Amino acid sequence: MIVRSLAWCFLLVLVGCASPTTKLDRRAQTLGFSIAVVKGDGFLHRAYMSGDIDSAKRVHVYLDGDGRPWLWHRQVAEDPTPSSTLVLELMSQDSTASIYLGRPCYFVLERCDDRLWTTARYSPQVVKSMTAAVQQLLRYNEQASISLVGYSGGGALATLMVADLPAVDEVVTVAANLDIDYWVALHGYAPLDDSFNPIESADLAGVRHWHWVGGRDEEVRPEMARRFVERHGGTLREINDFDHRCCWADQWAELLAVSLGAVSGPSAR
Repeated sequence: MIVRSLAWCFLLVLVGCASPTTKLDRRAQTLGFSIAVVKGDGFLHRAYMSGDIDSAKRVHVYLDGDGRPWLWHRQVAEDPTPSSTLVLELMSQDSTASIYLGRPCYFVLERCDDRLWTTARYSPQVVKSMTAAVQQLLRYNEQASISLVGYSGGGALATLMVADLPAVDEVVTVAANLDIDYWVALHGYAPLDDSFNPIESADLAGVRHWHWVGGRDEEVRPEMARRFVERHGGTLREINDFDHRCCWADQWAELLAVSLGAVSGPSAR
């Protein structure tokens, strides 16, 4: 097994293996995004930015999925950073000033307690640092309205961050696990005992929120969002032929126009 693993690693090096952070950095640079590291509340966060966030009247903040918290047999991953560039591809189709905000302990920026990407991935500590990072990035533009756009686990975080970000008046989730107890039980995952469950803890009063789900999504089944909307309101839209990854990037410009259309007047909050 060890020999086979070493051979595989050597092959990856030969073909130009890149870490998840390097992969995302390269794609962000190709797309013309700027790259920064920002301090949240006790943690560092990587951010990719598009457009003039210092003067925009509205800023879209994109939140990625959980990446790879675990390896096999519930072995904790050393680096949970997402290897997929899906959320960067979504942001590349967005003409509004936008920020991709990474989570605490992702992108190998510092040493952390691994609970922060496993059992506590949606914890108060994570939510607090994410909201502080948004405020830091927009410290020169305190008048901007904010739309949170979260994919998968990023959607769960988006619903939890609203309470601490008064400038947020829109939330859009995509294939989001909005009932983590249901999600964990469905897949037999390790319980997220140190995390908020969005269906129980989200506060979206006065906030316009849309939830996109794929009819073929076996990772985050549509009923999770249905249960969430039944309790919290909002708009649910299911696309029958989509799954957890396909084909959000292919149609994101159209979906974005539907869910983040013109908002008249100031925030309702």
